Amino acid sequence: GVGGGQSPERDEKAEGGINDKSVLLTPDPHFLAGGSDRSVVDSGMASASSAPTSGAAGGTTSRAKGLAAAVFNGLWGGSIMVPMHYAPDDAKGMGYVVSFAVGAALVTSVLWLCLWAWGGRRSLPAMHTRDMLGPGCLAGALWSVGNIASMLTVQVLGEAVGYSICQASLLVSGLWGIFYFKEVTGIRRRALWVASAVVTMGGIVLLTAEHDEGDIQDGST
Repeated sequence: GVGGGQSPERDEKAEGGINDKSVLLTPDPHFLAGGSDRSVVDSGMASASSAPTSGAAGGTTSRAKGLAAAVFNGLWGGSIMVPMHYAPDDAKGMGYVVSFAVGAALVTSVLWLCLWAWGGRRSLPAMHTRDMLGPGCLAGALWSVGNIASMLTVQVLGEAVGYSICQASLLVSGLWGIFYFKEVTGIRRRALWVASAVVTMGGIVLLTAEHDEGDIQDGST
């Protein structure tokens, strides 16, 4: 009827739309394009599951680089007083300071130039002159005075004993890290640090005793 009934054509279209298998079997192009909700969820889950792995790998790489840099520093830093052994007697001790300063300035300048040539201006670290002028100058002054003292120590006590004793500076930096910067926390970690410090001090005492015995033997002969 005209009031509420539907026409036969519309019934056939409605029935055909429901029963048409082509409609049910045709994939959604939005799903194929990767725009469905499931694809978004799957990609989010994949990125979330891969995040800890990449973070752990990055931490391992940074730790390996730090250890390698520490080994390199030990090899090169422990050899900086060796050239003074071959210097003339009047160029040792305080006379070695000027030569050491010139060499340090030249090497630092060359390394900066190499870094700039390799990566351009962006590869150079920011200077932060306004913030670091005071602390940087103070740190440089402290290091220079300590370095001069180490040269005099090596001149008097020799490379094996003198410079090895100078490495007790590690204990001073460790105390700064523990009590001021709070880098080492926990009873167990601090106990391990104290044990290492005791071993270091024991080595210094033994080296000093060995040096004294050598002086006594040289004097007796």
